[in-house]
Amino acid sequence: MTDRASAGSARRPLAIVFTVVLMDLAGFGLVLPLLPLYADQLGGSHYYIGALLSIYSLMQFVINPLWGRLSDRVGRRPIILLSLTGSTLAYTAYGLAEHAPGGHAGVLTVLFVSRLLAGVMAANIATAQAIVADVTKPEDRARGMGMVGAAIGLGFVIGPSLGALFTLEPMRAAYGLGLPGFVAAGLSLLNLLWAARALPETLAEQHQASARATAWFQGWGALRQGRLALMVGAMFLITLAFSQFESAFSLLANLQFRLPPSRIGLIFAYMGILMVIMQGGFTRRLVKRWGERPVLLAGGAVMGLGLAGVAHVQGTAGLLAWLGLLAVGFGAAQPALLSLISRFAPEDGQGLTLGVSQSMASLARIIGPTLGLTLFGTLSMRSPFWAAGLFMLGVVLAAALLPRQSAMPAAES
Repeated sequence: MTDRASAGSARRPLAIVFTVVLMDLAGFGLVLPLLPLYADQLGGSHYYIGALLSIYSLMQFVINPLWGRLSDRVGRRPIILLSLTGSTLAYTAYGLAEHAPGGHAGVLTVLFVSRLLAGVMAANIATAQAIVADVTKPEDRARGMGMVGAAIGLGFVIGPSLGALFTLEPMRAAYGLGLPGFVAAGLSLLNLLWAARALPETLAEQHQASARATAWFQGWGALRQGRLALMVGAMFLITLAFSQFESAFSLLANLQFRLPPSRIGLIFAYMGILMVIMQGGFTRRLVKRWGERPVLLAGGAVMGLGLAGVAHVQGTAGLLAWLGLLAVGFGAAQPALLSLISRFAPEDGQGLTLGVSQSMASLARIIGPTLGLTLFGTLSMRSPFWAAGLFMLGVVLAAALLPRQSAMPAAES
């Protein structure tokens, strides 16, 4: 097969994966900002709301490696379709929660189960990354991972915008806060029908056979390989730093810079657009020219510098500049890191390895908000950002310990 034909055969699954992830994250972003308000309206306590926000990431932490291993054994397509089916059911339950029988307890139970099911079925991202690994050459992998990252970023821009539209006062009065759940369920159903029609199986039969020939957990041995373990650890740290930033920034912006919620929302949109631009285009060119390791080093350093800037800046204009650096650094570092994880993974263990990396990211999203808000309340308003910058120093150190690009394998087995 010629290079042009090979590129063409890879482009179609990548375009489908981009659409699947975009639509899935749009549905996720549609309900997430409204979830605390919905739970409060239904009578949930603050402890209940905290558990509701945590259960999704907790289930991802537990289940993602198992979904990844299963995708190595049965293929990527069945896992994507099962995930979208589960998401459709979970969002439907979210919308129906306020009408559940059993009074107050029944309502809160249905809402909690809907978020638990959504977390269990959130296998899209790791499986989408495994599809990228299946259809791209090692030197093109960062581009594919960047496309997945760009789809996630766009989803988080589109989803909250749709959520704001469907909670305007006339709609809220007529349909309640459960309406966004039904809209997200509709998006998931459309996504399922689209994937069922268009998404091909990308995992080669010989890799499926190899995975089926080994015990379920035998593939975990690859994660003890030093460089791969180092990169999975870096995934934990970069997600920990960013989730800590997310949890504390709104409070800092409001209390220190006197910014209203509407302005804070625009700032997050500004950062999201910069990340999409980096992940969707510039990172691919940087990796093609310099390789993943230098881009991860530079991106991690720039992100850490942006966090340190947020920790000491005094004016709003300077704040926007440092936040821009943070977004650009994250947009460069994350696709390069995912590409490295994929390159070091065995060919018959891509799903498991990327599932574990997403599991560690989920663990970081559980720990990060609690740690950030604890530092914010006990030390100072700026301390979460200094701590996040130190975590990025760990990412840079992990990248520095990797071999130079010329010594890296196309994919270790």
